[in-house]
Amino acid sequence: LEGDIRLAADRCHFDLRHEGAYFELPAADKQKEGAHLEPYLQLPIEGRMQSHLSLFKWGGQHWAPMKTVSTLTPGKWTIRLDEAALCAVQTTGKVILEADNITVDLEHEAHKEALDPTLACLLAKSGIIDGRFNLEGRLAGRAPPEMLLQSLGGNFKFKAKDGRINRFDLLGR
Repeated sequence: LEGDIRLAADRCHFDLRHEGAYFELPAADKQKEGAHLEPYLQLPIEGRMQSHLSLFKWGGQHWAPMKTVSTLTPGKWTIRLDEAALCAVQTTGKVILEADNITVDLEHEAHKEALDPTLACLLAKSGIIDGRFNLEGRLAGRAPPEMLLQSLGGNFKFKAKDGRINRFDLLGR
């Protein structure tokens, strides 16, 4: 971690660059999902932090690598994902955290990726489908933390080829 931190009577301002090999964020308790953010969002801090992690884990998923730029102001944190690969699917976009709402706007992309390792990573099951796939899509939503998953929507374009469905009931029939 390197950069500048300036302390004022009422506020802390920073401009930091962070690089690390690994960081794991515990999954939020469903009952307290929104409650844990508010105290941090109200801290008298403002600034920017560029971060590059070789591996980031959260809620059973992992992104490798993850490059972000976070901008913090009291009451609002904006996290811009410049590079984040979730199970071989590249993700870019931004997440905005506020006391009452979380805004998500993400674009996803994969080209000529292997299906089996990607599904094994996402679903924790391997050997169900093989082949290669392309994916383009966007996922967006804005809602209070406890309603975020229900608010998400978007469009995806998925094409698979040169493969076989071995045991995936949803598609196998």
